[in-house]
Amino acid sequence: MYPGEFEEMFRKVASCFTLESVAQKKEVEGNFPKRNPNTPIWDTLDSLQDAQYVDIGNGLVVPRSKFFKIQVRSLFFILLVQFEENLFRIHQWKGKPIEELNESNINDLIRELVDSDLINLQREYISRSEFKEDLKAISSFRNVIMHVNKKLQRDIEIDVVVKRKRQINRILNALQQISDRMENKVKSKEVSIIIFYDSEGKLLLQSRKIMSKYGEEFGFFGGHIEKGETPEQALIREVKEELSYNLEDFKFFKKYGPKVYKESDWQVTHFVFLSKLSNLSKFKQNEGDSMELFSISDAKKLKLVSADYPILNDLELYFRTK
Repeated sequence: MYPGEFEEMFRKVASCFTLESVAQKKEVEGNFPKRNPNTPIWDTLDSLQDAQYVDIGNGLVVPRSKFFKIQVRSLFFILLVQFEENLFRIHQWKGKPIEELNESNINDLIRELVDSDLINLQREYISRSEFKEDLKAISSFRNVIMHVNKKLQRDIEIDVVVKRKRQINRILNALQQISDRMENKVKSKEVSIIIFYDSEGKLLLQSRKIMSKYGEEFGFFGGHIEKGETPEQALIREVKEELSYNLEDFKFFKKYGPKVYKESDWQVTHFVFLSKLSNLSKFKQNEGDSMELFSISDAKKLKLVSADYPILNDLELYFRTK
């Protein structure tokens, strides 16, 4: 769960519902998981698996059915209230009026979030579809917890409850990350990069083995856009610094981001430009240990930063239809 005041409050509430508080004196046969009587029920869910009882000693056991009573439902209720609050706050900061928010259906708000670029501000989920599936599952589970009496006890299997517990924690992490970045709690930067390509569609890459920041071995030429610069001005400056070359003939290809990539906490926007390569001898490399031409298919096999692979995919389509 995302660190902060809510996590601290939730842990305090969860610690009130211990195994001992729902245990009963009963003789049972068989080997069952043994736990400290002061262990919170919430923390025991993940390890319950197929066990029908949890043994807490002194002849006391907790039946499996006790894990689906009001205690667990109350804890899910708290998490779901926090989920709704985070979701509403994100849409409020995005500019949706309070009056409109109050009239909005929770599923509509979820759909708007998943379809927006805001999900690029979180790092919990790699794919949009995975985020969407978890949100859909929790939205459905919300109805079970908040509106359907006893359904949790009667119809929901332990593996589903455990899965929903993990999903709601991941979603809360993702929503908090989005909120933090919307409040500018994360640093951001813009980058201009140049894709030099030859007549065969091969791309010029810079070897970064001696200057790697994130474990990448190759990358595109270019760099940060400094304050007061346009993406084009930054590109010309970077090419001059890295290759001692006065870049003149180039065109804009595509903008990527802003997005937080897995290598760092920076929120990065990439401005990508293209330039037809005529003669490598015009370049005098000042950064990196070498440069080399690669086909796009071979470039995809290289160790690059994660931001480079979507660019390669788009370039492959571009050259195929050019």
